[in-house]
Amino acid sequence: MPGGACSEKKIAALGVHVARGVTTHGFALNVTTDLDDFELIVPCGIRDRGVTSIEAEANSAPSLEQVANSVSRHFGRVFGRQMVWVKRWTICCRAPAQ
Repeated sequence: MPGGACSEKKIAALGVHVARGVTTHGFALNVTTDLDDFELIVPCGIRDRGVTSIEAEANSAPSLEQVANSVSRHFGRVFGRQMVWVKRWTICCRAPAQ
């Protein structure tokens, strides 16, 4: 069962990769993800937690645009930057105006 027996479930993942002196990073948030796919893997090596999505927790499916705009706004607030959702999978960061 994707949700597992535990009430705490993974809904997002952060990744960092360093190669040849270059750091890349990524952020994944399960919005309307097919949770059955997680039966085939151990996400992030965490065996004692299930996996969930915004749709599963809220019992409704928000649009990708709603989620991207909300995530952009909140990331920007936390990091002191203007974050702008520019297309399906891209959020850009701009330094605040001086």
